[in-house]
Amino acid sequence: MGWLDNIASLLNLKSEALRKLEQERDYLAGELRATNSALGDCAHQCRDQGIELLKLEQRVLNLKGMVDDAVSSPQAYYNWVTKQVGDITRYKTYWGLAREALKVMGIEWDALSIPESELFYTDEVSMNKIIPFLTYPAEYYTVSLQIDCDDYALWAAADASRIFNLNGIMQAKGYLGDVYHAFNLCVVGEGQYRLWEPNAGFPWAGSLFKIGENGYNVKKWR
Repeated sequence: MGWLDNIASLLNLKSEALRKLEQERDYLAGELRATNSALGDCAHQCRDQGIELLKLEQRVLNLKGMVDDAVSSPQAYYNWVTKQVGDITRYKTYWGLAREALKVMGIEWDALSIPESELFYTDEVSMNKIIPFLTYPAEYYTVSLQIDCDDYALWAAADASRIFNLNGIMQAKGYLGDVYHAFNLCVVGEGQYRLWEPNAGFPWAGSLFKIGENGYNVKKWR
C-alpha cells in the first residue's frame, strides 16, 4: 500500500498547488481589472483636460481678437470696456453736499469754481469693476515730459466721466508717506468716499481702499 500512499500524497500536493495558482490567478485578474479601470479613468481625465485646454486656447485667441478690435478706435474701446463692465447703477447727489462732507474730514476743495451742481456716482461693487479700466501702466510716467501722478489722476477722472458717465470721480492731492502725491477720490454712497491709485506700478493699484489706508493722507480735491 506504500505506493498508493505516495500517489495520494502527490495528488494532495498537486491539488494544493493548483489551489494556490488559482488564488494567484484571481488576485492578478483583480489587479488587472483595477489597472484597466484606472487607465480608463486616466484616459477620460486626459481627454477632458485636453478639451478644457482647447477651450482655454480658444478663449485666449478670442480675447486677443477682442483686445485687438478694442484698440482699433476710441469708439471700439468704449464699446469693449462698457461690455466688460456691464450695467452699473448711477446715483445722484450734489457737489455742495460732497464739498461740505469732505471739508469735515479735513479735505479742502482746490479749484477756482465748483463743478456742476449734480454729482453722479455708483456703488462700491460697481466701482471695483470699473477701477481696472481707470488704472494706467506705470511706464506712462515720464519725468522728462512732466507726465506724473497729477496726469494719472486727471486721466482717471476724465475717463470715468467720458466712458461711464460718472462725474463723481475726483482728483485728490496729498501725501504718500512724506512725499507729495496725486491720486483719485470717489463717492460710493451718501457720505461714503474711497481712494484708489491710478498708477499700476503701485502694489495696491486697481482696487478701492479707505481714506487713510496704504499711507495716503488726503489734503485737497478737485
